[in-house]
Amino acid sequence: MALDRKLNFLIPVDTDKGELTVRSAPVSAAFFRQNFLAISKTFARLHGEGLGITTAPRIAAMMLENVERELAGTPLDEPAPPSAVMNEIRRLTTVQIPDQGLVPWAQVVTAKMLSDEDVEEVENAVVFFIVASSMYHRRDVEEMVGGAAKLWNARLEYSGTTASAPSSQTSSAAASSGATATPSAIPR
Repeated sequence: MALDRKLNFLIPVDTDKGELTVRSAPVSAAFFRQNFLAISKTFARLHGEGLGITTAPRIAAMMLENVERELAGTPLDEPAPPSAVMNEIRRLTTVQIPDQGLVPWAQVVTAKMLSDEDVEEVENAVVFFIVASSMYHRRDVEEMVGGAAKLWNARLEYSGTTASAPSSQTSSAAASSGATATPSAIPR
């Protein structure tokens, strides 16, 4: 079998129970095509506001929410609309927990295995990775996003078809991306 190289984002999180590793895969090319406007506007807004690799990973999920509000015409004083992009990112994210293996991100958050601050920090960093890996040319992703990852004590890692793939759970019907949970590819 040929190796199917997928670039994943791994970020360690220190907890009172030890270090956990959050692993997120990029969105599929099909998902990117369906949601390119929100993803590309988030990328453009992060860079247009001068938020470089030290700042953008701290606020990327918040920027995505603002972009999606604008696209939906939702005022800031109203609840944010459901986010297909965040739902897909959460679906593609797992946590390596000692003695438990890979656990879906949603399960970790629901069970309060991480503090609210850790959840927010991780989701912002993962959104930055997804947005950047979706927008940079494939040959440049490792260099461009890898530099930012190092600043966050995170790393990029290639995995094969049998490596730690994202959760096989599917998105909810209300916010389903329509994609299957097979390992995804960086958009071309």
